Amino acid sequence: MAAILGGAFAIITIYSLSNPFVGLLGLLAADMLRPGELYPSLAVFHIERLLAVVLMVSVLFHRQRLAWPPITKSLLIFWGALFISVPLSIWRTDALSNAISFGRIIIYHVLVVNLVTTERRYRAFLLVYAALIGWLAATSLYGLSHGLMYHGSESVERAEALNSFGGNPNSLGISMVVSIPLVFLLLAKGSGIGRLVSMAVVVAAIATTIYTGSRTSYLALAFLVLAAPLLRRKRLFYLPVAVLVISIIWMVTPQNYKDRVLSVESRNKDLSYINRLKAWEGGWRMFVDNPVTGVGVGEFAAANGMKYWPDPANRVWLNAHSLYFQCLGELGLVGVISFLYFLYRFFRLNGELTRRFDAGQSWASCVRNFPVACNLILLVLLFAGYSGHDLYRSTWYMMAGLAGALQLMVSSKAPAPEAELTTAVAAGPPGMLREARRF
Repeated sequence: MAAILGGAFAIITIYSLSNPFVGLLGLLAADMLRPGELYPSLAVFHIERLLAVVLMVSVLFHRQRLAWPPITKSLLIFWGALFISVPLSIWRTDALSNAISFGRIIIYHVLVVNLVTTERRYRAFLLVYAALIGWLAATSLYGLSHGLMYHGSESVERAEALNSFGGNPNSLGISMVVSIPLVFLLLAKGSGIGRLVSMAVVVAAIATTIYTGSRTSYLALAFLVLAAPLLRRKRLFYLPVAVLVISIIWMVTPQNYKDRVLSVESRNKDLSYINRLKAWEGGWRMFVDNPVTGVGVGEFAAANGMKYWPDPANRVWLNAHSLYFQCLGELGLVGVISFLYFLYRFFRLNGELTRRFDAGQSWASCVRNFPVACNLILLVLLFAGYSGHDLYRSTWYMMAGLAGALQLMVSSKAPAPEAELTTAVAAGPPGMLREARRF
């Protein structure tokens, strides 16, 4: 199987030289499958890195000049904040390595912006993403049923992913929840096979969320279902449906997993929760000691164990388990301000896209409903951020790439004087970008 998978990615890598979009779909698959983790014999080839480099060369050859919409520029500002945190970091070499490693997410984002240029490509990207999320859910459930599980300090069996994209049960659960709005876009009329794939993947994602035993993920799923109607016009009609869906999910949840969710009422007796409180206290002290740039990107656990754990006699090298304390502790005010600016541009862009679609232009349903689905994902990530350190999760930045690509698509399709429109189209991405700046 390793040879087949390796051969498939070799073909995709070569083909991406003539068709970069196929290469992007391959990169999406490589990022989520992580072939080197599934089959160690493939690790030596660094498939994700090799494909990304070849794809960038191909894009530059075919496009000559890349488009940089405002959302991409705000992401670059945030990336700059990661480097600013390095000089005063508690572990400079590791922080620098982490900042450089974040560049792969930047490349991924830029490729999405510049290659997802048509409605057909949007649907294809969503379909491949949905299929991969379905694979992640199915293999996790299969692994749980065949003895691959995570117990932690509880007796409940918890599903976990086969690779680091899904990660531990908590990360896997959040990955499932945030995928649901994006997968739901394929339920639009006329999507054909996409509707069947979408329904199957949503069911598998909900089941996986339950069997991770992650309380944060379960609550995030409930939050998602309740928040979805609030972003629609017929709120009073959809809200009872949301309550019904939550009731059904609760009824099909096995009793031992219900007990784990309800254990949040006695969280003050939970060692995991107590340690998280100590980690948050340490995160605040990191910020107080270096309020401008923090302890360095990716250095929260190291700083906790080396210096900031409140109980010096029993040090725990625990990560932040909070998006907010992670950002404060690792990046300081520079990181907080740059990330807030990124979110501001993101929500503003989704609002502008929604207004453009309401103006009456003809777009495929999966494209037209993207801003609402995107906002739902952002809200879920922010909600789950109270107990999850997801600041560098690729979901934020992949969604920003899809929003930036859609901005360029809408701008190129927007009504304009004939001469001006001709100039924008002839200029390619730069002309499209000028139109995008009118948002």
